[in-house]
Amino acid sequence: MKRLVIAMLALTTLVLLLIFTTLVFNSEEEGIINFGSLSLRRPGAVVKNNYTPPVDESVAKLSARLTAGLDNDYDKLSVIYDWVTDNITYDLDKAANLSAYDSGAAYALANSSGVCHDYALLTKELLQAVGIEATYERGEVAVREGEYELHAWNEVVADGIVYAVDTTWGAGFIIEDKSAYIQKPRSIYLTTPEELERLHSDPAYKQDREEEYLLKITALEPTTHLPELEASLLKKFNNYRKGINLEPLAKDSRLAGLALEHAEISAEAICMGENVDFNKLSDELNELAPAINARSAGMHILVKWLYPLISVEDTLAEIVAEQAVPLGDNRWQAVSMGIVQKGDLLIFVSIFLEYH
Repeated sequence: MKRLVIAMLALTTLVLLLIFTTLVFNSEEEGIINFGSLSLRRPGAVVKNNYTPPVDESVAKLSARLTAGLDNDYDKLSVIYDWVTDNITYDLDKAANLSAYDSGAAYALANSSGVCHDYALLTKELLQAVGIEATYERGEVAVREGEYELHAWNEVVADGIVYAVDTTWGAGFIIEDKSAYIQKPRSIYLTTPEELERLHSDPAYKQDREEEYLLKITALEPTTHLPELEASLLKKFNNYRKGINLEPLAKDSRLAGLALEHAEISAEAICMGENVDFNKLSDELNELAPAINARSAGMHILVKWLYPLISVEDTLAEIVAEQAVPLGDNRWQAVSMGIVQKGDLLIFVSIFLEYH
């Protein structure tokens, strides 16, 4: 219970795709001379709590307000799930020192925070306040392969169908190396008992389901070009180059549109669960090579998840660190780049250039 399982990422940013390819052009022969590409249950016994204490007045009022005008149990369940996962934050301080804090549904509501015990009790009482049968479930769950902890969730009977509900995991996740909590509501934890059991017992399966869900909702977001980030990143690239006694990289605007186009194409492909067509970029660059007097080019696509607690400076520093190999290559004289953001995804495409 002290450590909420990481919903799908253990790091502040996750490299989903990292591809670096070098093309070598020769003015005496047509096309590419050399082309290289590096593509890249043990659950414990479940304890049920069927004791139903009087519902706190504040909880009852909230439940009535949330479900006003709704006719069926599932719609009421859904709106209550959404409210809890949107509005209750996991309390890392309480998780580290449970005995120092009060607990329960009214506590979670008053403080807009709690641990899994509070989430489950609040969810249960909100549902019971509008006549929906709900139980409190407690048992061991797998936080990662071979590692387990106590956790609490609910089972609910809505319109005669049994659902399993985990509003704690549905509300967000912890980034453990930064001891930080990310509020990131996801609907996949309002599901069947069988599905929740698998999510609770199979960390690899849970991660896959989390990534599928996040990509699905990210696909609905607009794609935004980030030219200011590109300018800042070029400065950091050249500061890095200066530190290792290499000449600064010039900005080659002639290929900026190509890099941006493929950043946008890559964003769409990733959200659709498709492979990024890196060959298309290399083919187009090969055609453009004579016009820009390019001898060779190194192409790089990097995809990251972004969250509010991650500063722009941290993001740029990570990209520089991850580009250390091409940045340390004295062949490269210039760079074109395109950076776009789509929801929580940041897609970065760079084209390093060597001229004749």
